[in-house]
Amino acid sequence: MNPKNENIIDLATKTIVLLQSNQVTARIYGGVAVGINCPSFVDKSRIYKDIDIVCRYSELKKLRMVLLSNGYVEKDESQFIKHKRQCFVKNGILLEFVFDELNYCHRIVLKNRLKDSYPTISISDLFLSKIQNVNLSTFDILDICALLAEYDLTENQYFERISDILSHDYGFYKTTIQNLDFIGQHLPDDLLQITGTIELLKTKITGKRKSIRWFFNKMLINNNIWYNIVE
Repeated sequence: MNPKNENIIDLATKTIVLLQSNQVTARIYGGVAVGINCPSFVDKSRIYKDIDIVCRYSELKKLRMVLLSNGYVEKDESQFIKHKRQCFVKNGILLEFVFDELNYCHRIVLKNRLKDSYPTISISDLFLSKIQNVNLSTFDILDICALLAEYDLTENQYFERISDILSHDYGFYKTTIQNLDFIGQHLPDDLLQITGTIELLKTKITGKRKSIRWFFNKMLINNNIWYNIVE
């Protein structure tokens, strides 16, 4: 592993341990979380630039107190941004904290799921956090492929959470199916073995019984934009 990545992963895990020891519930997500969970399949050329962490907004005051008293430097942000995101720097590395949920192209509520895994969010939520991006970056694609190669997301321990979200949210469902189609058509040669997993995952997602809310959302969306525009 690249030494820079080792430093970032080390800081990320130490930050979670520090917060946990001070009764602050926080978990890593993003590329660093994929690197921690998929060491055999993560792209070796990937260089992590920062650390993404989700925690509870109700613990924001304690979070700031713990970090500031342990050498983390708070970055200046507007009051509006502070309520959505908190940024700190440690050893020249940026740490970005979001609260209760991931709210990008699609919303993933995590407030009550942060204790389901450690030190990152769960594998299912990590997959959802990557596949929700309407405009996938190269790194998003590589991270999704790593997750699909490392874990069988069609198994109930993973699929139950994925299907629960997608069977109630038509927009998120649409984005997921489109992204899986795209990834399946553009797999690198060394990951062709996950073709069957992608097809099976799509089949299970489309075959899952949908809620009334899902159909209602589909009617409302029709041909309109089905995702949030991220600035």
